[in-house]
Amino acid sequence: MNQTHLATGPARAGRTEETEEKGVQTVRDGRLLVNFVRATFDKDKDDLRVLTLNISFPLTSAHKGLLPPKVEEMWRVMQRGGVKRIDVTEIEDQIVEIASAPELKATFRATEVRIEKATLAEIEEKGSGEAQKVIRLSFDASMSLEPALGHWAQANYGALLWMRMQPQQARLPIH
Repeated sequence: MNQTHLATGPARAGRTEETEEKGVQTVRDGRLLVNFVRATFDKDKDDLRVLTLNISFPLTSAHKGLLPPKVEEMWRVMQRGGVKRIDVTEIEDQIVEIASAPELKATFRATEVRIEKATLAEIEEKGSGEAQKVIRLSFDASMSLEPALGHWAQANYGALLWMRMQPQQARLPIH
């Protein structure tokens, strides 16, 4: 089903972007800084083992162009206002690369990742200083479970990660 490659060691350094308002790095070399909330281990309808990563992060201007097109479309709807939450369906399968933050170690690449339960929600982010409204993207990323990947997920849930997503199949231009 899925080809997953787990490698350790630093990934290449690259372009970095920060959010203007907070000075927090949210994009690095095309990777998004995300919260790996939890891992779920299960079996699919064909009795194959599946790992699901629950991912969540606030969206910033640096994320534009790095998310699946359907998510970007619904994000634009939320930015216009009047909508507190949107469930995004029918997101095409993705190729996902993940590395540990901040050092980009323990990188893995999964070639068939199903994005499910994607939600855009306006939340009030609290921290140091005044509360601020942000749009948060959360979703489940399901992939075939390989033993090394399962060990990695057990050791890294609850951490910040760098994630790069791209469509599994390239789009052809239609003229």
